Amino acid sequence: MLAGLQQRPGLLLALVVTATTVLLGLAQLAGLSKTKARQKAEPIALVGTEDLPDFQRFSQASTRKAHFFAYLRPIIEAENQEIRRQRQRVKELAGRLKAKEALPDEDRRWLREMAGKYRVKTADRDLREIGEQLLKRVDTIPPSLVLAQAAKESAWGTSRFAQQGNNLFGQWCFQQGCGLVPARRGQGKTHEVEVFPHVRAAMASYMRNLNSHPKYETLRTIRAGLRREGEPVTGIALAGGLRHYSEQGMEYVASLRAMIRHNDLEQGNRGS
Repeated sequence: MLAGLQQRPGLLLALVVTATTVLLGLAQLAGLSKTKARQKAEPIALVGTEDLPDFQRFSQASTRKAHFFAYLRPIIEAENQEIRRQRQRVKELAGRLKAKEALPDEDRRWLREMAGKYRVKTADRDLREIGEQLLKRVDTIPPSLVLAQAAKESAWGTSRFAQQGNNLFGQWCFQQGCGLVPARRGQGKTHEVEVFPHVRAAMASYMRNLNSHPKYETLRTIRAGLRREGEPVTGIALAGGLRHYSEQGMEYVASLRAMIRHNDLEQGNRGS
């Protein structure tokens, strides 16, 4: 058989190329499985506490997307789980305040710390009002929306800001030296693209931004309404509150919704 193949070099080359492609595919799938297994085995506090992997090494777009989504999903879940824990405590304390129960100093202090973290104004507000406002802000972000924004803002994890600063969401900072200076920063502008110590820190900052910044009040109102009506909180729905995330406005919203639908990302929203 080998002698026959040697007489037909074109067929031999085709077989070699096919075998190589299959082996590369199996290696990539093995790498994906190892990534999932490693992240699943890690304590939740440690998930995502490393630099972003080099997604440029995946030449095929479909493979890059699969690795990108698989890498981020456990990090999103870990951060959402932390938010759920905080939300549960806020709900408990808010309920006790509504029942006119006096809270210990530790709980009162924690509520005020959370108010500072989530930009809830405390002037002329009692703790009961603060608790009610926190319930609108201390809430999870649908994985579908996180994945779509991360992919769009970081070019599937390959952008300069993602690779050098673990910044997947294009977040800015305004102190000199706090981040990376954009190559096309306009004259007179001083912002930089923030550098994070690891991916988990970038994820936490992004979620807190959506949950606290005045520009995303519409997103929080949509989410609160869905909670009140007992409806699923989806990325498609909450994307409508991100008109101010980009200068593209509603075109940006439409692009996020298209990405969620095209990649069937809503199926990963269980528990959000």
